[in-house]
Amino acid sequence: MVKLIKILAGAIGALIVLLVLVALSLPLLFDEDDLKQAIGEAVLKETGRELTIAGDLDFSVFPWLAVEVSNIRLGNAKGFSDEPFAEIGQASLGVRLLPLLEKKIEVGRVTLDDFVLSLSVKADGRNNWQDLLEAEDTAPESEEAGAIGFDGRGIAGLTISNALIDYQDEATSAHYTLSEFSLEAGAIGGNRPVPVEMAMRLDDVLAGRSARAEAWTVIDANLAKNQFTFADLVVQVEIAAPDLPGGSQRMSLKVPEIRSDLDAQTLSADSFELSMMGLQLSGALAATGIIDELGYSGQIRISDFSPRELFTQMRMDVPETADPDALTRARAELKFRGNSRSLALSEIDMRLDQSQLSGELSVRNFDRPAIDFELSLDRIEVDRYLEPVSETTPQGLPLGETNIELPVDMLEGLDIEGQFTIGSVLSAGMTFTDMVAGVTVKNKRLRLYPVSALFYGGTYSGDIRLDGSADLPVLSINEKIEGIQFAEMAFDLFNGAPLSGTADGHARLSGEGRTSGQVSRRLAGDIGLAINDGAWEGTNIWYEIRKALAIFKRQAPPPPPAENRTVFSRMQATATVSEGVMTTNDLVAELPFLTLSGGGTIDLASSEIDLKLVAIVGNDPELLGDGLAKDIAGERIPLKITGTLNDPGVQPDFVDLLKEKAKEKLLEKLGLGRLLEAKPDTPEETTDPENPDQQPQDPEEQLKEDIEEKIKDKLKDLFGGG
Repeated sequence: MVKLIKILAGAIGALIVLLVLVALSLPLLFDEDDLKQAIGEAVLKETGRELTIAGDLDFSVFPWLAVEVSNIRLGNAKGFSDEPFAEIGQASLGVRLLPLLEKKIEVGRVTLDDFVLSLSVKADGRNNWQDLLEAEDTAPESEEAGAIGFDGRGIAGLTISNALIDYQDEATSAHYTLSEFSLEAGAIGGNRPVPVEMAMRLDDVLAGRSARAEAWTVIDANLAKNQFTFADLVVQVEIAAPDLPGGSQRMSLKVPEIRSDLDAQTLSADSFELSMMGLQLSGALAATGIIDELGYSGQIRISDFSPRELFTQMRMDVPETADPDALTRARAELKFRGNSRSLALSEIDMRLDQSQLSGELSVRNFDRPAIDFELSLDRIEVDRYLEPVSETTPQGLPLGETNIELPVDMLEGLDIEGQFTIGSVLSAGMTFTDMVAGVTVKNKRLRLYPVSALFYGGTYSGDIRLDGSADLPVLSINEKIEGIQFAEMAFDLFNGAPLSGTADGHARLSGEGRTSGQVSRRLAGDIGLAINDGAWEGTNIWYEIRKALAIFKRQAPPPPPAENRTVFSRMQATATVSEGVMTTNDLVAELPFLTLSGGGTIDLASSEIDLKLVAIVGNDPELLGDGLAKDIAGERIPLKITGTLNDPGVQPDFVDLLKEKAKEKLLEKLGLGRLLEAKPDTPEETTDPENPDQQPQDPEEQLKEDIEEKIKDKLKDLFGGG
């Protein structure tokens, strides 16, 4: 852009000098054709290009030495199109006559109409203006002006209308045009500020994008020092593009003062105001290396705005949120520093509704961006920004039926390293505080580590990884909880498991899939959990045992308990997970009157449970007064727990227990109960005295034979056998 401006300014400046020379030459060369030829030869000598004046040269002498010329063409560089490099439909200029007698040049208003400049870049990088820049750099300084001793007093004004610059680059397949360009400038020279107005249209021809711009400013130039000041700059732009909301957008820029030093390559604006898409931005900007190596810094403030209104302004659908007051207030402020390769944001202060984000972020290497950050959010209520719950919204879906897509595509090309802290998070009814998460993304792999938080009176720590580099993404977790009040956490984790208590546990799991449901069905790993002083709400195992016992005995079931819950002092288990099914063999729970132990499976995808437990009934004194349960004191009762975590069913199995009880009563009636009780702890092997060489008889077999003989004898007595 700087080179383009330099080319344009150089072309206009060269034309003005040429017109001044023409005006000054009028008293010496009255023949029009001779003058055209002289001008053409001079240009050819200096640039190597042909300049033709196809139109007339109109002169006037008093009180101005004035010239008006039309149809000027400057040839293109060698190897490029035969079309002219530059064309001017009409140009005029006058030099006041009387000041010339005092060797002073006073130039009147310069006008340029239908100015056309064609810039081209070949596929090999060659362009059609480089030779002109080289000719300018190598041209010897003219001594004639100094010898003549004319004192330039400046230009009374400059008017350019209907100018066109066409830029085509075969190397990058770019085609831009700057058209309908007009400029109106006041008196130039004499160290006076120059008011300037301009308008233009810029087109990206291939992309179908365009912009119309108007600008007003006052330029104060110190040409000797290459220093420029732009005061009271106002720029209004309308951008049109097929991908813009509504097809077009307007913006307005106001800058009280811009200072530029081309020798030092600096530019600065202490303040600016920018309006676009309903946003009001303000800030400051400073730039260095504006010609060779651009560097910039400054600050930006975005005044209070409504994100909902911004969505509307951009013709985008406004997100539906559970809280209609969400997304109604936002503002931002930050400082920035960067160059053509990197950008750093610091002192970030962003507000969204009641949340505040602060910290810093940097981006290195724009070609392959690497992002570093350290950000802090004071609080966020995630539930406010979720879709509102309706009657048709499915509630409490098992994990395997959820279809939350893993954000694998977002990881493509990302290189991120940083830390995110959150003071308070409310999500799915769960409140986390003092959350810290390290974030690493590289080679399409995401790792959240270390992750820690305080919630429900305890602590959480974890290591979460998502590997999207393979054909099928892999999600893995290594998490630990300590001292957690389990009720609400379990409700969210197991879609409504009604457990309460203080929990410690761990989970080391991994699974493949593109959605949460797919991953849950392929989970593998191990889990450990211990809950103290808790309860299983909605199920009273002791009541279910007593009710089943009453039904088995054909008695009226006991009345339901006042509290339908199973209280336990401790419950613990470890489990392995394979294909989304958790298997445990060491589940232990200590309940009033009972100790449960056993194992089974829980399908993490469907929440279905299949547990086979043994309830060991205690010999508590309270049971002796329970007419229904006293018969099972000290006994082992098989239990089956099936159904789902949300709706479990408990099925005690009394068949084997009562069979054993009936057997004991029969033996008592036969008088064999004491015989069985008299079984020696360690019976000795015996040998038949009549057959000493015979192998000793096994004591267990010997006892069995003795019992069988006594049973036969008792049965004979009972039924009168001889």
